[in-house]
Amino acid sequence: MKIDKELQIKIRGWIDYLSENFIDLSGDSEILYEEDYDKLPDEIEIDDICFSFPDDQEHYYISIEDFISYMTEIESLRREDDSIVRTDHIIQAVISSGRMGYANFDDKLQTVAFKGEGIDVSIVKSPFLVGVMNAKEGKYEEDFGLGACEPYTAIEIRPSRDLDDKTINELIERICFYLTDKFGVEIYPWEGPDISELYDRMDEYYNEDEEKDEEEEEETNVIDIDRLPSYSPLLRMFRQAKGVGDSEIQFLQYYKILEYVSPLVAKSVAYDRLNRRLDLLPSVDRDAKYLDSILVIAKKYDTDMRDDSLAIAVIENCVDVIPLFGLLPEKQRKTIKHNLNIQKDSITDADVTDEQIRGLQKQIAMILYATRNSIVHAKSNYIATGNEISQSDLPAGNEMMEIITRSIINWNQRQPEGFRS
Repeated sequence: MKIDKELQIKIRGWIDYLSENFIDLSGDSEILYEEDYDKLPDEIEIDDICFSFPDDQEHYYISIEDFISYMTEIESLRREDDSIVRTDHIIQAVISSGRMGYANFDDKLQTVAFKGEGIDVSIVKSPFLVGVMNAKEGKYEEDFGLGACEPYTAIEIRPSRDLDDKTINELIERICFYLTDKFGVEIYPWEGPDISELYDRMDEYYNEDEEKDEEEEEETNVIDIDRLPSYSPLLRMFRQAKGVGDSEIQFLQYYKILEYVSPLVAKSVAYDRLNRRLDLLPSVDRDAKYLDSILVIAKKYDTDMRDDSLAIAVIENCVDVIPLFGLLPEKQRKTIKHNLNIQKDSITDADVTDEQIRGLQKQIAMILYATRNSIVHAKSNYIATGNEISQSDLPAGNEMMEIITRSIINWNQRQPEGFRS
C-alpha cells in the first residue's frame, strides 16, 4: 500500500503511542525509525508492520490496512466482558475450542467468513485489539505460555450500523454454532483463561511445527448471515453437546434439546388439532358432542405432556426416521425389524408402509427415552425395558442423536417467529 507523508506521520504517532504504552515494534520501514519527520519520504510502499506483544513467543504481522482501521478507532477501545473487546465500529470476540492451536485448526477456521446487510464478519488469529487491551490490562503470563495476543483467535465483526449487546451476543452464538457443526468440535465464546489448560495447549502449539500438515491455502468461503439459524438456546445446547467427551453425558446433553423443544411440539400438535376442529364452524352446531370433542383434544394435550409421550411427539413431528433406521445400533435395529416386519437393514420410503413408519417413530422414541432413564437412574433401582442403548453402542447412538437434534433445530427454525423457542 502506498503511504504519503501525511499518513506516514499519523502512523508514526500511533506507533509511538503503542510503543510507549503497550507493545514493541520491529521492521525496516522509515516510519519506525526516522526521528525527523521532515526526512520522511514523500511516499513509501509498505504492506505490514511487525509487532511483539508482551509474553508472546513469536512476532505478529498486521497488514497496514488493518492497522490503520484499528488505530483510527483506538481511543474508543474498551472491554465488554472476558471474551469481547471493541471500538465504536469493530468488535473482536475471542473464541476457543479443544482444537485451538492444533494441526492448523486455527487456519481452517479462517477459511470461513460471514456477510450480511451492513455486517462483515471474519475469523482472525492473534486479534490485534484483543492484544492491545490485554497488554493495557496486564492480562498475560509468560510462565504459563499466556501471551497478550498470540494464543487467541477471535470473531471480528465490522458493522456499518450500531448493534446492541443482545444482537452482538446472539450473532456470536449463531456463528459458534455454525463453526461447531462445520468442523465437528465445539467452538465457544472464551470464558477466561484456564491456566493449566493453556499451559498444555501452548506447549503443543510451539512444538508442533514439524507435525502440521502441509496444505494449500484454502479460499475463504463467505456465508450469508441470513442463512444462519436464528438465535435460539438450542444452538448453545447443541455445541455444548459436541464438546462433551463422556458418551453418557453427551447423550444426556443431546436429550436436553429434545426435552427443551418437546412442550413446543406438543403445543403445536394441539393447536393444529384445535384449528382443524374449529374450522368446522359454523357448519356444525356447538352442541355437547362438539364441545366434548374439544375437551378430548385438551386431554390429549395433557397426555402428550408426559415424558414418554413428549419423546414420541418430537420424533413424529421433527425428524425423518427413514435415514435414522440404518444408524441404529445393531441390537435395536434387529428388534425393530422383527417387531415391524422390516426386511432390510437400510430402508427407503418405498420399503415401508405408513403404519411401519409410525411404528418406527414410536420405537426410536422409546429407545431414546429408555436410554436416557438408564443413565439418569443408573444408581437407583432402575428396571431395564430392553430398549436401552448399551454403553458400548453409545458412541454410535450419539452420532444418531446429533442428526436428530440437528433436525429438531431445523424444525424450530421453520416455526413462526413468535412461536419458536
